[in-house]
Amino acid sequence: MTNAQCNKSLKEKQSVHKRERLLTSAIRIATAADVPRGGRDTTPFWTPELDEIKEKIHSCKPSVSRDRLVARRRDMPRQASHKRWKTLCNNMAVAKGCCWNILKRIYAPQPLSTPAIKINNAVLA
Repeated sequence: MTNAQCNKSLKEKQSVHKRERLLTSAIRIATAADVPRGGRDTTPFWTPELDEIKEKIHSCKPSVSRDRLVARRRDMPRQASHKRWKTLCNNMAVAKGCCWNILKRIYAPQPLSTPAIKINNAVLA
């Protein structure tokens, strides 16, 4: 259902149960469109080297070399994610001060949402 159809159907006089069914179906459709199914998951670290290995695997006959290519293809995303993690950790090095800036933001004193109240010359925060 488009937004216009939803607005039109909500303006019409309908029973609560019919509105609930319409809303439930709209939520299911939106969820199905936005949330990927498990079978369609793609590797987050897809690289051109993986494309090359995939082509080699498809052109190769079942043999030991094909099994090696499959094992290498399985291992490459893990290596890429590990490399990315190492790069991220190096960027957070103490000498550069990046991590200190992040920690300062996290632990910075927050302004009070309400002003302080004085009772008998004592400030209540």
